[in-house]
Amino acid sequence: MQHKDWSAWRSLMPMSTPSFHVSGHVQVANPGITANLSAAVQAQPKPGVLTLLLRTEQKPGMWPQVLSWQECTYASEMPRDMMASFQRVEILHDGALLTTIEITDAH
Repeated sequence: MQHKDWSAWRSLMPMSTPSFHVSGHVQVANPGITANLSAAVQAQPKPGVLTLLLRTEQKPGMWPQVLSWQECTYASEMPRDMMASFQRVEILHDGALLTTIEITDAH
């Protein structure tokens, strides 16, 4: 799967709820395919790594068969100490590692 423009950041803005964000784009076979990121449930998570699953889903209907870029995002409110424990994000698709992203901070 082709992909591009990944970023991951902790939103630590004063006077707001701390949150964690990931965004990127994946190439899909038609514009009726959506791409979603969700947190992976792992028996033995890697230290310092937040693992996300990328899933695609075909919407019903007739769609032109043309390659399209779909944005996929993940956002979650979480305590600052939990967010600080992550240094990178791994994106998995169909059981394989798609990409690894270093996490930055937004103040």
